[in-house]
Amino acid sequence: EVQRSMLPDEAPVVPGFDFGSAYLPAENLGGDFYDYIRLPNGRMGIVIADVSGKGVAAAMIMAASRGAVRSAARNQTEPAAVLHDANRRLYRDIKRNVYITACYGVLDPEQGSFSYSSAGHFPPVLVRDNGDSSYLEAGGTILGMFDGVRFEEETVTMSSGDLICFYTDGIIDAFNHDEEPFDEARLEKLLVRIRHLPAAEIVQRIISTVQEYSRGCKQHDDMTVIVLKAT
Repeated sequence: EVQRSMLPDEAPVVPGFDFGSAYLPAENLGGDFYDYIRLPNGRMGIVIADVSGKGVAAAMIMAASRGAVRSAARNQTEPAAVLHDANRRLYRDIKRNVYITACYGVLDPEQGSFSYSSAGHFPPVLVRDNGDSSYLEAGGTILGMFDGVRFEEETVTMSSGDLICFYTDGIIDAFNHDEEPFDEARLEKLLVRIRHLPAAEIVQRIISTVQEYSRGCKQHDDMTVIVLKAT
């Protein structure tokens, strides 16, 4: 309950955009987290992250990581600078045998743009209204392991019907009885197929499809999904 209290209670309301999200820990405590951060001038910060390991230790680092990103987002405007500052704090405060992957981005609804940077995290999938898809790969290495890391960032423009899906490895590493992972290709194809649904329905369809794919198999990792869609 304490850990869930650190996650958003509901999707944010942003004119022209639709949000959906889901979080399913593999155990009572998990290392995944996501967050929405209200920023000046109507902008919205979005972060998804995954702490190495599970259980109490991962949950504690998750809380520290959330605080580091939120603090950096208050002091920096660019996603790359936010990750740089968060990494500096985490490198100072956590042990070297723990690391965090993360993706942080800023939505500017007035401009219809999304700027992002990734820290060793699986690249979000961008699906256009016409069905074209690509991966958002700009960024750098993991958080908490190396000092002085620099990150690249990129900005994409979103039009009506376009969506971005953020996810953790619990989605693409879910195995079936043949020990085959769900993988990025299946997720990308699913997103293209269901792209016209509202964001919340897309998220639920992803979760139900992954659960059906791995039916009868133990959930080995936390599953977290965010969908951002231009309306």
